[in-house]
Amino acid sequence: MPGFLVHVGAQVMCSHGGQAQPTAPNPRVTVSAQPTVTIAPPYAVAGCTLPPPIAANGPCVTATWLTGSTRVLANGQPLVVQSSSSICAPTGTPLMITPVDRNKCLLVADDARLGRSQAIKSYQQLLEWVLPPLVICPVGAH
Repeated sequence: MPGFLVHVGAQVMCSHGGQAQPTAPNPRVTVSAQPTVTIAPPYAVAGCTLPPPIAANGPCVTATWLTGSTRVLANGQPLVVQSSSSICAPTGTPLMITPVDRNKCLLVADDARLGRSQAIKSYQQLLEWVLPPLVICPVGAH
């Protein structure tokens, strides 16, 4: 999926206004000096305003990412990007990521339609110190 990368400083919320934080950030890969987040560990949600059962099925407690980057990996895991989809438990609602200032970031061009020859071309460009089309960008950059 294309999109801007999410790091631990990004503002991620449940649909009811609860703040979500990753339980296990990826400290080996950083953007804007902040650890990135892969889709593997869950997010912990605090401050969800959805009422508990009888009135509703809340509050949101945890969230899991369903999709992430398809061609850009960190430690073998897909990264969370701004267009990633997620689901909160027990409510089944998605997480929301605050949009980033696009003037300060580059896009992760994570297009699964690129063929093998394009990937090899990108690798050759990287060896020549030319930026490849897959560029990492944080979400929530200031």
